Amino acid sequence: MPLPQLVKDRLIKRDGLDIAIKKSNEYRVREYVKNYLNDLEETVWILDTLPEKQFKKLFKDEDVYRLLDIANRAAIYLDFLPLQRSEDGRLLALKSLEGIPNNGSPRTFSISREAIDQDKKRFLNLQKHIARLEKFVQPTRGVIYNNLDKTYFNELAMTAKKAGYCPAKAPEIDTEGSLYLPKLTPEQRWVRQVQANLIYIGFDDINSREDLKILQDAMITEEGKALIEKFRSMQAEPPSGA
Repeated sequence: MPLPQLVKDRLIKRDGLDIAIKKSNEYRVREYVKNYLNDLEETVWILDTLPEKQFKKLFKDEDVYRLLDIANRAAIYLDFLPLQRSEDGRLLALKSLEGIPNNGSPRTFSISREAIDQDKKRFLNLQKHIARLEKFVQPTRGVIYNNLDKTYFNELAMTAKKAGYCPAKAPEIDTEGSLYLPKLTPEQRWVRQVQANLIYIGFDDINSREDLKILQDAMITEEGKALIEKFRSMQAEPPSGA
């Protein structure tokens, strides 16, 4: 059931409302969202029970995008964090942001803390979902994770079986022991950092350590900055004859 127009109007004009009306209206909106999320469990049960041939009558492309957008917003507001092994082997929850100054080299700003059980659980669950979503954008990802994947790959699985092959299946990742995050050596950490900084100024796919060092040094000298700026301007110019 959609929200009444009066509730929508009050939400849009909330700053001009009486405090009691504003709080009452916002409570009503929050409860609407909570009820929708609570109904998702029933929706999943229906999808597990309804005959598959009826699914196409339920969904539109826009439904996929909206549901992914809701999941993305929820992960942001709940502050889901990536995990990484520190040099001494500790498991850290962290996020980083690249800052571009008016002058000088880019800088990374990071927040990190010791990962807790909730971080590990979130990480593992997201790993499963990301692996499942990859099949829609990576044509070489042909591993079956669950019954839905069996349906998605049905025609290919039949072809494989006729040729004497068994479709590859991936086990669910549910235990902390399956969480594998390699430790970064100081060298690897330095390479990744310099590569990230260079990407922002137009240098992609630089892997040679010598090239990385040359470009990093160039970013801290006036001559190097001038050459980099010339490179950037050349990249922005359309090719001759265009």
